[in-house]
Amino acid sequence: MADRRRQEIEAKRAKLAELRKAREDRQKLTERRITEVSPTPARRDVDDLVTALVGTPGRSGRTSGDQTPSESIPGTPAMSHTIQLPGPSGLSLSAVPAARSVSSNSATDNVMEIAITPRSYPDLIDMEQELFELPQKERVIYNKEVQTTAVEEHSAQDYEEEIRQRILREREAEAEKLAQEKELEEENVKLDQEIEQEIRELTEEERTSIVTAPEFLEFIEQSSKIVQRALNDNYDYIRDYTIGAEAGGDESEGKRVKKVCTFFDEHLGKNRSITDIDWSPKYPELTVASYNKNGNALNEPDGIVAVWNLHLLERPEFVFHSQSDVLTVTFSPFHSNYIFGGTYSGQILLWDTRSKHLPVLKTPLSAAGHTHPVYAMSMVGTQNAHNLITSSSDGTVCSWLVDMLAQPQETLELVHNGHNKTSEVAITTLDFPSNETTTFWVGTEEGNVYQANRYDRAGAKAGLNPHDVYKGHYGPVLGLDFHSSIGPIDFGDLFLTCSVDWTVKLWRAKSLTKPSTSLHHIPPLYSFDEADDYVYDVKWHPTHPASFGTVDGSGKFDLWNLNVDTEVPIVSTTVGTGRGLNKLQWDRKEGRRAALGGSDGHLYIYDIGDMALPRETEWADLQKVVAGMVGLEDSLSGSASSDDDDDSDDAVNTLVKRTGRLAARSPSPESGRRAPLTSLIWFHSPPSTQIGIYRTLFPLKTEPNDYLKELLELQTPRREGRTWAMFMVAGGHFAGAVVRVSRGEEDEEEQSKGGKKKQKRPKPDTEVLLHKTFHRYTTRRKQGGSQSVNDNAKGPAKSAGAQLRRYGEQALRDDIRNLLNEWADDIHDCERIWIRASTANKRIFYDYDEAVVQKGDERLRGFPFPTRRPTQSEITRCLAELTRVKISHFTEDELREQDEAYLASLPKPKPAPPAPIAQVAPQKLQAPKLTPEEEALREKWTRLVEMVTRGRVEPLKAFWEREQATFGGIDMPIPEWTGERVSTLLQLAAHTGQADVVQWLLEEARADPTVPVAAANPTDGDGVDNSGNASEASELASSRLKGSNRTAYDLAKTKAVRDVFRRCAALHLDWWDWLGAGHIPSVLSQEMEEGQEQKKKVRRKGLKDKVKEREAKEKEQAKDAQPVAAPEAPALSKAETVVDSGSHRLGGSSGGAEALAGLTPEMRMRLERERRARAAEARLRALGGK
Repeated sequence: MADRRRQEIEAKRAKLAELRKAREDRQKLTERRITEVSPTPARRDVDDLVTALVGTPGRSGRTSGDQTPSESIPGTPAMSHTIQLPGPSGLSLSAVPAARSVSSNSATDNVMEIAITPRSYPDLIDMEQELFELPQKERVIYNKEVQTTAVEEHSAQDYEEEIRQRILREREAEAEKLAQEKELEEENVKLDQEIEQEIRELTEEERTSIVTAPEFLEFIEQSSKIVQRALNDNYDYIRDYTIGAEAGGDESEGKRVKKVCTFFDEHLGKNRSITDIDWSPKYPELTVASYNKNGNALNEPDGIVAVWNLHLLERPEFVFHSQSDVLTVTFSPFHSNYIFGGTYSGQILLWDTRSKHLPVLKTPLSAAGHTHPVYAMSMVGTQNAHNLITSSSDGTVCSWLVDMLAQPQETLELVHNGHNKTSEVAITTLDFPSNETTTFWVGTEEGNVYQANRYDRAGAKAGLNPHDVYKGHYGPVLGLDFHSSIGPIDFGDLFLTCSVDWTVKLWRAKSLTKPSTSLHHIPPLYSFDEADDYVYDVKWHPTHPASFGTVDGSGKFDLWNLNVDTEVPIVSTTVGTGRGLNKLQWDRKEGRRAALGGSDGHLYIYDIGDMALPRETEWADLQKVVAGMVGLEDSLSGSASSDDDDDSDDAVNTLVKRTGRLAARSPSPESGRRAPLTSLIWFHSPPSTQIGIYRTLFPLKTEPNDYLKELLELQTPRREGRTWAMFMVAGGHFAGAVVRVSRGEEDEEEQSKGGKKKQKRPKPDTEVLLHKTFHRYTTRRKQGGSQSVNDNAKGPAKSAGAQLRRYGEQALRDDIRNLLNEWADDIHDCERIWIRASTANKRIFYDYDEAVVQKGDERLRGFPFPTRRPTQSEITRCLAELTRVKISHFTEDELREQDEAYLASLPKPKPAPPAPIAQVAPQKLQAPKLTPEEEALREKWTRLVEMVTRGRVEPLKAFWEREQATFGGIDMPIPEWTGERVSTLLQLAAHTGQADVVQWLLEEARADPTVPVAAANPTDGDGVDNSGNASEASELASSRLKGSNRTAYDLAKTKAVRDVFRRCAALHLDWWDWLGAGHIPSVLSQEMEEGQEQKKKVRRKGLKDKVKEREAKEKEQAKDAQPVAAPEAPALSKAETVVDSGSHRLGGSSGGAEALAGLTPEMRMRLERERRARAAEARLRALGGK
């Protein structure tokens, strides 16, 4: 009704405007006529004349005598035009023909007398006529014939009557127009009144009711979104396609990532962090992000889920609320309107984009579902049959139907009985392999990855598989992602994990058809250690088989391509302001865009361009890379190296399997070969049980027949019990402990006593009695080796850092010796003393006067397995490993077959005892037959090898300049009698880790890096452990070197040496086939190093600023908290204060000991060195101030 009334008013307005315009036009025409009229007196005369004429209608202005013919002469035109004469009167005179008189006589027949008398007639009105043509002059022809004139009489009365009638009609028309205008005016006034009544100002109540109406708000919301989407279109409408059409493309195009946009809402994202992100499966422009709680806004919802649109940057497309922090979120792949979220309270929420802000379905807070934080969820199944799988930190995995969240369809408890405190597995991440709906893998807070099943299947039961443990991380696993496996080659068994230990690891899932029946630790295929902070997420690229992305706490987005480089990412980008990035997700369509969730609440969208497009050979290339990684892992397993990345448990298991074949039995009499000594002694118990114990537990020089007797002696309790002392020192870190490995007789008697008394809790068999750990700054970052070793090899350095490291070594030595003196009585009672230290560091324990431990003490032992960085936890782990019995189950026939196969693989044995004497003697007798030149050459080779091995560059340069001609070239093979396992000096320097020597050999001596490694000499001094027993790991490494196709780069053990090869390849690419035969993956230019160093400086400066800000904030908080505390309340200790102010986030506080415990030794060394350097600088400034 209102719309119809509004339309009528609009029509009336239009009609009124048209009438007003017509009236204005008439007024303008009248004014123009008035201005063109003659002066006022003339007009007055005309008016008087008209009045007189109208008032006396019977008046005549002509008489009958005046009537004359209008034309008397044929052909003469009649004067009927009104001509305006000039003059003050302004009257128009009509030219009429005058009376003509004609006389004719016979004499003058041809003469006519014409008398013309002008006669004026009164004009009635003024007339205006435009004469466009002038009358042409007519030719009058006269003849002699008699002429007659036709006289026409005009009636003046009729003429005046006609004028009178015309004037009356004009007056009536004028009156009619005036009446019409008056009527229009009245109608106009009436219409204005109606409009005023219709259009009136609303009251405040009416305005509020309209603005708050749901229909009005929905209209504003939808219409404003449409307008903003149109305004956000970044298409250049004035682009000229003819400009730059012939310009060449950028060479770096396709090698960079480009920022597309940033999503952030000040009201929603302030003081919040993004916890998870996902892309819509149907609409590629939509992405969803979940946010945690804003502690400063009490009236806002704790959890928020925002759906962002790439065409709507200013605000989210949808906003959903939650009563708890939303930790994970995902779009339903089968319902484009459904969004699922997992919360900190354990609830599972379902939002619908067609509904309001609140969830349409949610799980109840009951024991039937989750009661702990839900960190991971995944949707599995098909369009017609699918389930939502969720996991919480208490080890509970639930399966839900999307339309019924009242209770889970299935509930699975993942437990591991091997855990010490609790059997629950704290799940932090979860993922299913491609096309798999039953078996899944979970990452845990302890750092391990486990495989689990939803249902019972062939060879495996439902629940956690406790036997296959993917062990490689030293902190909580934050991300786990399986390969998408879309291509000609199936890589579906590969998956990536990331952790707070600053590493990303590549794994290969074990076949589901062959589960292990005993504990089996599966090592990673490869470890990526390029990150400088916690790595929070890792994701395979959805279309490129060899690409994946990572985000870390330093705000870096790294893009890796395994086919290009496995050591450094191909692109590394610092996102935003450098704040930490929590999540990464590729778009599901092409993988060109990556969504990055920041800890500051910003959602970044980046485009990787052509790097998302795979070549046809990518799958085959990745297969070769993975095969090389598998070979590298096989070559590293079982090694006796103390590298921090090696997993000692895997090495121990390798030793167990290898030495399980060599029970304490003599070889078969048919074979003359003897098996080498191993770290384990095996006792065989028929029919099929073998028990392995470490050889170092027994007294030295124990005969094989006495091992069983000594084993019984070890099991016999002593009156005072058995205690061990364990010490570790490496890289400036020290850890020591005195442990009890068996109870005394008194404790045994007390425990065995019965009676009515309440029995006490039995004491454990192993217990730490004393322990101590500390650290000193003794090793330069990324350099390796102590300062004293570097001084002996290169000469004393004079830098401030070198002085600090020398001071740290002296302080470390004094601290250890003081501790030994404090524990002297306890160490004296110890049955065994275990020491893990380098040759130089071993002098700390017994190379001084009044030493507590003597050098020749029979109690001294070395750890017979690889160890990690010296810590209290590492001491505990090594104690458990030493006291744990290894058990295997093989029958006699199986053992015999294994013995024969293993002995057949060993090198040919030496001849019988008499024969070696006869053969060795000639070799010794050949020495005198050597010529002086040969002896001198051997001496030179020995000196040359020693200088290369020890890294003495300057003496090596001088020696080579002097003796170069003697050796015949830098690539001359090293003689076999030297006992080295490599072929050239370059391979020897790379194998021993001498970076300076490698650089000199490559750049100045022009050594060939493409020479392959020749057959190695099996005799190597590196294969002897600290106890004097030969280590089998050395034999395995030696046997692998034989006949291999590896080069000097492959022998490099440290990153510093590998970087030397890459630098030389960048500077002298045309010298050798570095990237092909040299096996160097990529070059390292100076610009790349400067860029990396600059980024590290900026990052270091940012970390310092953050530390200063945190310290200032803590001081302010402490200052503010002092007046609040009660006077009688006891003051908190420093440790308690740190714990209270620490972060409650996953993984612990960023700067406390809890966080350091979860890092790799290399990462912890970096942090500890930084702290020590700062403390030293503070001490120096304090000394300078005094």
